[in-house]
Amino acid sequence: MNKAENALSAKAHALYAKRLSPEDYSAMLACRSHSELFAYLKSNTSYGEYMETLPAVHLSRPRYENALNQILLNKIASLCRFEKLIGEKLYKYFIVRNEIETIIYCSRHLDTDTITDLFIIPDFYKKEQSVFGEDMQKARSFSELAAFLEGTPYKKAVDTIVHQNQDVGLAALENALYNYLYTTAAEAVKKGFRGRRREEILDYFRFLSDMTMIEALYRLNANYSETDNYKTNMFISSVSAFSEKEIQRLIDCTSADEIMQIVLSSPYKKYFTENDKRPIGQRIREAEVKMSTKRLRYSQNPIVCMLCFSTFAENEVKNITHIIEGIKYNLSPDEISKIIVKGEC
Repeated sequence: MNKAENALSAKAHALYAKRLSPEDYSAMLACRSHSELFAYLKSNTSYGEYMETLPAVHLSRPRYENALNQILLNKIASLCRFEKLIGEKLYKYFIVRNEIETIIYCSRHLDTDTITDLFIIPDFYKKEQSVFGEDMQKARSFSELAAFLEGTPYKKAVDTIVHQNQDVGLAALENALYNYLYTTAAEAVKKGFRGRRREEILDYFRFLSDMTMIEALYRLNANYSETDNYKTNMFISSVSAFSEKEIQRLIDCTSADEIMQIVLSSPYKKYFTENDKRPIGQRIREAEVKMSTKRLRYSQNPIVCMLCFSTFAENEVKNITHIIEGIKYNLSPDEISKIIVKGEC
C-alpha cells in the first residue's frame, strides 16, 4: 500500500478503536431520559466531538435520531475524503446509499408530515446530491414520490411498484433500490479494481446484497400468505454468492423456516445460530456486524476496511436509536438489551 492507502486504513481503524465499550452500553442502558443519554454520549464517548454544535435545550426524539445520523454521515465522509485522495470512486456508493435511504424514509411516511431538518446532510454529500428529502416529503403516494424522482436513476425502481399493494409494494421498493445500489457498486468495483483486491470488495457487496435478499424473502413468507405474485426480480439479488440454482430454491420456499434452513446449509451458516427466535432483522444485523468486524480487523485492503467500518458504525447508531426508543416506551435495561446488536467489543 502507498501512503494514501495506509492513511485510509489507519483512519478506519482509528475510528473503530473509538467504538462504544461494554461499559458504555451498560451506562446508556441505565439512562432514563433522552437528555441523560445524550449527555452521557457527549461527555464520555467519541460521539462528543461531533456534538458540540447541538443546542443545550431539550431536543425531540426525531431530532436526537437526526443528530445521530449526522454523526454517522460525518464519520463516513471523513473516510470518503481519504478514499478520494487515493484516486478511487467508491465513495459514490455512500452518496447513493444515503439517497436511497432518504427515498425509503419518505416512502414509509407518505401519510404523515415529516420534519425538514431530518434531511440535512454534510457538505460532502451535498456536492453530488440528486434527490432532495425536502421535496420528497411532500409526496402522499408512490406515484407522487416517483414524480419527484424524475430524471434520477431511482425513478425506474419506484415506477415498478406504483400500482402494487402498499405494504408489499414498500418491501418491493426497498429491495429494488438496494439491488440498484449493490449492482452499481459491483460494476464500479469490476471496472476500477483487479485481482484479489477486487474479489475482497465484491465479496463485501455480495454479502450485504444476499442479506437484503434473504431478509426480504423471509419477511414475504412470514407475513403474506400469497406471495407468488410478488416474487419478482425485485426480490432476487443481482450481486450474490449464491448460484442461480440456490437463489431459485430460496424463491421457491413456502415458509420462513425453510429459507433459514437453506441459509444454515450455506457458507453463511457461520454467521447465524440455529433455533434463534429473534426477529430476522436483528439476526441479519448480527451477521453483518460479525462479517464487518472480522474483515475490518484482519483485512489488508483499505477499501474493505472503509466499507466494513461503515457497516459497524451504522449498527452502533441503530443500537443507540433502539435505546432512545426503549426510553420512550419505558422499557427496562434488560428489555432494551435484547433488541440491540453489540457484536464484539
